[in-house]
Amino acid sequence: MNCIKKIIIFLCFLLVLSNSNRSVADILTNNTETQNIEIGFSRLNNIWNFTGNINLPFNTSFGNFHIKNIYQGIATEQTESNFRDAEFFLFEYHYPIFENIFAVASSNLTLLSDLYSTKSNALFRLSGLGGFFLKDNQIGKLKLLCGMENNKQIEVVSNGFIFKGDGDLEEIDFDGYKLSSKVMSEFVLLKDERNSKDFDFSSSISKTNNENLLSINAGYKFKERNFLQDFTNKNSQNAIEIHKENKFYGLIATKFLITKNLATIIDADVENIRINRYFNKSLEQNNLSLIYRNYNELKLNFNTQIDLNYKSIYQSLGVKVNYRTEENLIEKHTQISNDDFTFLQNLENQKNNISTNFGLFYKNMFIISPKDTLLLNASVSKLEYDTPSKTNNDDRDEFYALGNLIYKKRFSDLLTLASELNLTQNHLVFIKKERSAQNNWNRIIQLKNTICFDNKILLFKPTFEVLANYNIYDFESEGAEIKSYSFRQISYKDSLRVKLNEKYAITNKSSVRYYEQGKLFWNSFSEIPQRGNLEIMTLPAVNVLFNEFNSISVGFRFFFLEYGQIDLSNNSLTNVQQIKTYSPDVSIFIKLNKLSIKCYGYLEYQFNDNSYSGINPNLFLQTSYNF
Repeated sequence: MNCIKKIIIFLCFLLVLSNSNRSVADILTNNTETQNIEIGFSRLNNIWNFTGNINLPFNTSFGNFHIKNIYQGIATEQTESNFRDAEFFLFEYHYPIFENIFAVASSNLTLLSDLYSTKSNALFRLSGLGGFFLKDNQIGKLKLLCGMENNKQIEVVSNGFIFKGDGDLEEIDFDGYKLSSKVMSEFVLLKDERNSKDFDFSSSISKTNNENLLSINAGYKFKERNFLQDFTNKNSQNAIEIHKENKFYGLIATKFLITKNLATIIDADVENIRINRYFNKSLEQNNLSLIYRNYNELKLNFNTQIDLNYKSIYQSLGVKVNYRTEENLIEKHTQISNDDFTFLQNLENQKNNISTNFGLFYKNMFIISPKDTLLLNASVSKLEYDTPSKTNNDDRDEFYALGNLIYKKRFSDLLTLASELNLTQNHLVFIKKERSAQNNWNRIIQLKNTICFDNKILLFKPTFEVLANYNIYDFESEGAEIKSYSFRQISYKDSLRVKLNEKYAITNKSSVRYYEQGKLFWNSFSEIPQRGNLEIMTLPAVNVLFNEFNSISVGFRFFFLEYGQIDLSNNSLTNVQQIKTYSPDVSIFIKLNKLSIKCYGYLEYQFNDNSYSGINPNLFLQTSYNF
């Protein structure tokens, strides 16, 4: 309640501020970056979310200031200690020394708290830095800072030096090629030998000539994190686990116009991640401290397609290839027995894998007439997943096929029709006999029809859908414990809006869904339904539009769910259970000068089997003030 009171007081403050004769905007001079304050919270099913963001860059006659805050919090009502939050705060001051050179003073605060697992699970970082900022509108900008940091993680407090360097190379035109680069770095050196290092460099070059395109992107990232293992002992000689990550990536994209109606597109990218983990000293009863653990991941992706645009036909035909390999290796760091080393080596070897995915796709849009359009999308692919380890039984092949057909008919400017058919097939095959009983086909059929009528006074958009999902196991007939099953659904939903005049309108959102699950016998294409579910929801409302920015909507939400076992003798449900909710529903949008408020909520009265079970309030509130 105290938190809600504070939020209400802050809203009143913003309301007064937005209508005051001397607003904060008089203090803040023109700045290209958005200046705003945004706070909000929401409650949905006993889960609270909180946000608080501030972004205030402003210029004065004695320098430029930037205040920034990002806050996110989440809490549940189950226990007192179920709370997590994260906050980042920045204060930065730039003082011009020369035309393009500024002296910089910066302070950063990072606070992470997680009370789910332990009350001591928290991270606190407070740093103060100073340095220089160079800016040239034609070349780019460079910032170099150094300072001190106070770091508290869990129960360990450390001080140390921090260095930061950021640079941007503005887009340069070199003989028709556009070149740009960006670098970000941060190095934290704490007195207890814990280091935190980040380095990120990226560069791109591109050229466009009529319909032809060439784009190349490449980059390198390095990250190092050191973790104390015994946080109850603040001695600097405590063991540290060191994580070092190197990442290289590159991307090339081309588009070449062969003729006026024919073009080819080729995309290729590569990514390599290497992670090294080790301890700076050996620990008793911890064999991981006696070895080096090395992780190596390589990804290669290739995509090529041909586009044909001729009169009223637009077609694409292409090939996709994805390759990924993961390798986990260990090396001896200090003395370790052969048995322990072999055991750890086998554990790491189980993680090694190689996967290859090859696919074909086809897209077609055919404009039959100005009122008729036909779209067809189809794709097939095969995934091969292999593990070198003899004890890993995840080796498998997966076949995937998708077909999508859409027909759109425009009868007039007021009435349109869209029919859609989706077919999906997926075949999962485990190579090794230990998991072959799980080999199965998954087949999904979906048919959907949508009608839209809109004459600016009446908007009516109903959708009718039928869906069938069949899961068939390959060896069910041989006595496998897992049995095939089916899921079938029929649903109807619509949205209705009746505009009474420029100010008032009536809306309604409704949906009806019936779905059932059952045992499936694919060979005879028969099934035994087992469970049935009927779901109904409706939300009628009255909308009042005061102007372009201010409106209110008042409605009433009704939800009904009935489920139970299906009795085949009389095609009815047995052991029926019902859930009903009745909810007044309100939405408010307000904008007063520079203050914006969005509020949405509904009060849910719940009934289980016609017995009252309680009230569940749900609320969303967001406010923002733009200077």
